[in-house]
Amino acid sequence: MSHDRQMAIKFHGADLSLVAFMTLVIVSGPVGSGPVGAQQLVPLQLAQVVNEEAEEDQPIINVFLPAPRELKQLLTRARKSLDDGRFSDAVAELGQLLNSPDAEDFFITSRVEEGTAVSLKAEAQRLIGTMPQQGRDSYELQFGADARRLLDAAINRGEFAQLTDVSRKFFHTQAGYESTILLGRHHLDNGRPLAAALSLQRVWATAAVRHRYEPELSVTLALAWTFAGMTDHAEKVLGDLQRRSPDAKLRVGSETISLFEDPSGTGVAWLESKIDSQRAAQWSNEHRWVMYRGNPARNASSAGGTPVITGDNPLVNCRWRTPIANDRALESEIDKVRRQYLADGVAALPGMHPLAVNDVVLMRTPRSVIAVDFMTGKRVWYFSKHMFSDLTEGLMSGPGGLRVEAPHNPDASGVHQRLWDDAPFGQMSSDGEYVFFVDDLGSATTQSLSRVIVIQGGRRILNPVWPKKHNQLVALELASEGKLKWMIDGGTGEGEPKLIGAFFLGPPLPLAGQLYSLAEINGEIQLLALEAKTGRLRWKQPLIHTEEAVGTIDTNTLRRMAGASPSFADGVLVCPTTAGAVVAVDIATRSLLWGHQYKQSPANPRRPGIWQMGRYQILPGGPGSRWADACITIAGGRVLMTPPESSELYCLNLLDGKLLWKQERDEDLFVACVHGEKVVLAGKNSFRAFDLISGEPAWPGDVEIPDHALPSGRGFYSDGHYFLPTTTAQLAKIDLEAGKVVETIDTGNVLGNLICYKENMISQGVDYLTAYYQRESLVREVELRLAEDANDAQALAHQATLLLLDRKRHQALQLLRRSYQSRADDATRALLVDTLLDALNDDFATSGDLAAEVEELIDQPLQRAEYLRLMTAGLQSVGKTPEAFATCLKLIAEMGRDTHMEKVESGLRLRRDRWVYAQLASIMGAARPAELKAMNRQLQVLLDDAVAAESSEQMRNLINHLGNHPIADRARIGLARQLIEADEFLEAEVLLSQLLDSLDPTTAATAMALTAELLENTLLYNKAAEFYQRLADRYGDIVIRDGKTGRQLLDDIAANSSVGRAMNRSRHWSTGKVTVEEGRAHLNQFPSGYQRNYPLMATDVEGQAFDNLTIALDRQRVLTGRDDLGEEQFRISLAQDGNAAPYPGSVGLTRGKAAGHLLIISYGFEVIAIDTLGTSGDASDRIRWRYNLTPSVSQSGNVNPQIRQRPIQNPWGEPWMEMIDTVHGKPIGKLGSITDSGICFQQAHQLLCVDPLRGTDQPIWTRDGIEIGSDLFGDERYLFISPSDDTEAIVVSAADGSLLGPRQVPPSSRRWTTLGRNVLTWNEIPTGLELQMYDPWFEENVWTHKFKSGAKGWLIDRTEVAIMQPDGMLAIVGLMDGDVLIRAQLEPTKNLASIYAVRSNDQYVVAANESAPNSEQDVSVTSAPIGYQSPMIHGKVYALSRRTRQLQWPVPARIEQFGLPLDQPMDLPVLAFLRNVRKNNGRERETTTELLVLDRRDGRILLREKNINSYTGIYQLRGDPDKNVVSLLLPGATYTFQFTDDPVPPEPPAQTGTASSLNGIASTSSLSRVAGAILGALERSAQPEIKLRAKIKVRDAVPADADDDD
Repeated sequence: MSHDRQMAIKFHGADLSLVAFMTLVIVSGPVGSGPVGAQQLVPLQLAQVVNEEAEEDQPIINVFLPAPRELKQLLTRARKSLDDGRFSDAVAELGQLLNSPDAEDFFITSRVEEGTAVSLKAEAQRLIGTMPQQGRDSYELQFGADARRLLDAAINRGEFAQLTDVSRKFFHTQAGYESTILLGRHHLDNGRPLAAALSLQRVWATAAVRHRYEPELSVTLALAWTFAGMTDHAEKVLGDLQRRSPDAKLRVGSETISLFEDPSGTGVAWLESKIDSQRAAQWSNEHRWVMYRGNPARNASSAGGTPVITGDNPLVNCRWRTPIANDRALESEIDKVRRQYLADGVAALPGMHPLAVNDVVLMRTPRSVIAVDFMTGKRVWYFSKHMFSDLTEGLMSGPGGLRVEAPHNPDASGVHQRLWDDAPFGQMSSDGEYVFFVDDLGSATTQSLSRVIVIQGGRRILNPVWPKKHNQLVALELASEGKLKWMIDGGTGEGEPKLIGAFFLGPPLPLAGQLYSLAEINGEIQLLALEAKTGRLRWKQPLIHTEEAVGTIDTNTLRRMAGASPSFADGVLVCPTTAGAVVAVDIATRSLLWGHQYKQSPANPRRPGIWQMGRYQILPGGPGSRWADACITIAGGRVLMTPPESSELYCLNLLDGKLLWKQERDEDLFVACVHGEKVVLAGKNSFRAFDLISGEPAWPGDVEIPDHALPSGRGFYSDGHYFLPTTTAQLAKIDLEAGKVVETIDTGNVLGNLICYKENMISQGVDYLTAYYQRESLVREVELRLAEDANDAQALAHQATLLLLDRKRHQALQLLRRSYQSRADDATRALLVDTLLDALNDDFATSGDLAAEVEELIDQPLQRAEYLRLMTAGLQSVGKTPEAFATCLKLIAEMGRDTHMEKVESGLRLRRDRWVYAQLASIMGAARPAELKAMNRQLQVLLDDAVAAESSEQMRNLINHLGNHPIADRARIGLARQLIEADEFLEAEVLLSQLLDSLDPTTAATAMALTAELLENTLLYNKAAEFYQRLADRYGDIVIRDGKTGRQLLDDIAANSSVGRAMNRSRHWSTGKVTVEEGRAHLNQFPSGYQRNYPLMATDVEGQAFDNLTIALDRQRVLTGRDDLGEEQFRISLAQDGNAAPYPGSVGLTRGKAAGHLLIISYGFEVIAIDTLGTSGDASDRIRWRYNLTPSVSQSGNVNPQIRQRPIQNPWGEPWMEMIDTVHGKPIGKLGSITDSGICFQQAHQLLCVDPLRGTDQPIWTRDGIEIGSDLFGDERYLFISPSDDTEAIVVSAADGSLLGPRQVPPSSRRWTTLGRNVLTWNEIPTGLELQMYDPWFEENVWTHKFKSGAKGWLIDRTEVAIMQPDGMLAIVGLMDGDVLIRAQLEPTKNLASIYAVRSNDQYVVAANESAPNSEQDVSVTSAPIGYQSPMIHGKVYALSRRTRQLQWPVPARIEQFGLPLDQPMDLPVLAFLRNVRKNNGRERETTTELLVLDRRDGRILLREKNINSYTGIYQLRGDPDKNVVSLLLPGATYTFQFTDDPVPPEPPAQTGTASSLNGIASTSSLSRVAGAILGALERSAQPEIKLRAKIKVRDAVPADADDDD
């Protein structure tokens, strides 16, 4: 027996046996060496670096690491020695290259051809293998003994790893060949046929020595290929053997067999007949899913077919399901982001991919790794290592209720990244014993993050999710229920010190007991070979350097999120880098095979990104805008690459890396599979296929996904079909040969990423992990079980399920009843109940007799509620109104405050109590008078019971279910009383605010009286006094409380009480001399003159509580409210937990709606509900809820969306401004009015109606499919949804969101404002403009007024509009009814550019603006504070009395180039104008503030200051009528105005600029003297003109021309 056979026997004795069933002994003559015959199976030994630069004519930075100089010198000297025939010297040099313990491989430039490089190791092996016999003998002489000694030691000790070293270092020695054969046999004996084939292939491909081991070598190699499922390779090997040795024989046991008895055969059939089927199954991965895309080549086919899914109830149409989040807040956030993606039309695929092994399904969630029992669906273990184990954990919660909040909605950011766009996090791998994954990745970007965060208690810590340069690789043991086996920490070196600084780019690829992982270490991407059992580093191979070309992993967000894991086939490990290159490695020799560089997408140039927070961030496009991940597919000797940083699909040759063809990505997302020679691509809305060999289209055309749906996950490839889950809750079955959709299966709920395991389909979406039977296997199982036992309960239930698939409900019900009678299990009962409920829902008229049966079976609250809901609707549909009403009352009584959301129609989800609200209204509307009377009595009983029980919960229940029924109003009154007694003032006030305008006088009066009492209890005495006075005026004769009328309640208020003093408080200001005292600015009065307040204009805030109240927001997100005297009423911080956040760029465009003192504002990308009534000193208690409106990251990538202002041009004056988000270019932050039905706002394509007090935790209804940026307006009944600048609005019911139909509306550019559902708009007419109040529901005008061309206008506090024509005609019109409140003839203004009007309790101030001249050179004049809230005035200013409707000033004031702050308190006796003046004096810039203060009563100047040495971006004006003092605070000075009764000479209104003779007069006293002289002259010569101008002409309407009847 030969020496190598003896080695095999010894190795067998060391428990590394040969193939168990075969002992091969050569009995025939010698086999000729012959030609190799199958070189296509052999990896080429010439390493290639392929660069697309020549093709694309664009420089590509070389990312491949240069070989160290000393290694290149070794190779140079070896080549020189070979050329000189000094073989001994040559093999010494080459042996040193191959035998170094830490030898790494590098590419070196080839002299053969440009663009090709040689691997150092491959070149060394090639040089040895191609030497003449003399050289090979010299190599054997130098290294053979060492190799033999190592081999003998390995055999004696049974050390597998040492065999690998001998094969790698000394392959071209006799011991090297033997060790390689033994390695192959060892792999084969241990169930690794592919690894065995690759080892044996190296010896088989070496023609000079192959004959020594034949035919055993070829037969064993063919056996390995066959076990690996590659029979074509086996046929080629045996075919070559047959050509060289047609008479080859083998001895198997005692039997001698001729391999090629059939000359036409190849021997493969004989091999397959001898393979033990159980052994083959053991080696096959067909029935388990242990890595992403199933196998190392990433192109696994699954066993199984169509899943069994019946109905749309996810609780009964699957085997089992388990939630991903298991956290209500997180589930809500997930649902929000998912709907946003869907509405945006973005194909965002879930990033989490399950594994299935050893009857356990493994899933990654945002917070942990969870193992689920395959048979039951129960969680068996989970692993979550850190306090901040991932992004969402770090941002959302921690031990002991620790709450960490980062600004800009971090929860949504974390959820989005982990679930949709973080491939390294979502993928795992397993070798059957362990599961491997990367952990502690941090965030992919600094967007929306603070490096330092504030946690509970005010402590500041480094943000645990800040982007990192290192992470962890974790291994859990499956047999011990997820016990941590080992962990490599790249930050500390724990677990493997050699890998400190490592960032693992993705899960490792398990192969033959080793793990192959890609990691970035110090700017280099390296291939790491780790021991699977210990995590110890076996060897590593640098691939490329990244820092110069694409940035490090913590700065390149695209690379961080795309990840990278190797793929493997035919002995070649192909390594993506997401850095513009891919590298192939021969793992048998640990040498580089080839590298390929490609051009990155124009959308991702070399360093696309932004500088943020001290870091350069390279940013990707969002999901759907690029390839889904970097995974490489290997098939048929081809490498298919989909680099996320490129916009092309590349097909390379596996052996040399050369580009064979490429295709543009278009809207493709991923490689679905390779079927035969078809490369199948899944795109956003379609599939397409290309020929693997040529790259030409393989189908006649694209295959459209049904119903224009988007992929909702990766599907599975099985039996010539691809099964794709879609966003329309369907599964599309695509025939890959024909290129068409052959079946569409309704799935009930949206599926995610799919795998198959043991004839089941498993889906992991962003919400649930779900398992389904597959139809083909279930049919077989049912047939077998029913053949054995015709009454098998489970088989009968399964057969019923199959019948439901075929829409045979009647037969299915019969079987389900039989099954349940045989064995009353929960699953069968649930399916039976669901089937019966479906029958009631589909056709109540014919299925109503099933009601009793299903009611008896129901044992779950949700099923009971659904049953009662269906019965209510069904009974009403067949005309049984009283019965429907009685059933509806049962639903109210049994379900209580049910917040379950019902899907009532496509795109509409409705809270169940609101469904009852709408249904009751419909039932009572259809009732006969007698029936209606009986129904009202029953509702009164419910109210009486709630009052008797003093139950606030019963009251709320009635309100939620009865809506605007009078009984509900009485419940509101009763609940408000209880809440006031419990000091729950805000909720009480909101309830009462819904009743203040009730058509029932008693209800309205009672609500007003309770509101007054509430305001008194909250110390708001001025507001309480207003309500008591209003109560007496409106409801003086109505008995309200304790037998007293509204007037009597007012009379009962004691004069010395706080409310009484407020009512009697004088607002009279002394009319005499005013003294002005200047003081220094207080130190902390304003930290900076550049600090700014952004007022919410009165036209932007709806609500009686905010009448005469000015609300402003500053850059520190502090909201303040000041009354009409300038006194601060509240100050509330909107920041979250101390973490500072940048203010939105358009904070000045904040809008608000109010119910009582509940203020809901649209602020940047947030909707925030604020309690401005609260007495709590804790600002956090004042924020009732907040909701994020951030546009979809799908479209913006990771770039922070911004808000900008967009002007809307109009004929009325200055452009109006609206908020636009930079992602969609559409308006954002529109709020509907607060009504009894709730408040509505839009988030992306979804419209939400929420309870104003409780917000989005329990939405009332949601409607999808709304165009982004739609305008929202309406009243209690109708909500109009008007797309931007469209003339057709969608109208829905405000109560339940149901569609009511379209209506014509003016385009958004002609919607001046809305009042309820009515729209203030205009039309151009020949003579000018026609102003209209338009009712879009009836599509008719409520009122119209006509004005001449050139007329300008201004809204006054949402209730009035002021219009002025160039001829001086002024009209102030009430918006509600169109009444002309004031019409006055003012002075004509030839160049009228705009007007501004403000209103106090007793006065209008109107500014008629002319076109302003250009500023002087080197002088810049701006309004102060700058912004549209402080327009620049250049023209005449008038004052008119609201009481007398007459002009109050003798002549208009002339104001030139001063800003008028429109938010100044209007009930003060002063009117302030401010401007900033910047002068450029050479290199220096001087900025000063100029101030002009007028007496509002007569227009005279009280103060003119020109040189206040400060820039003014903020001011405060406040007064105290009791002390007759007004204070004006500026950043650079403080002024106090003391009003007295001392006599003062008359003075004219202010005349500034060119109209003033006062220029250059600095002192106030001089100003008074000159003004007195002017006034005297005016009194003598201009008195008649003054009287003429002051005369008011009052008519019913405003004339547009002389012929107009109005």
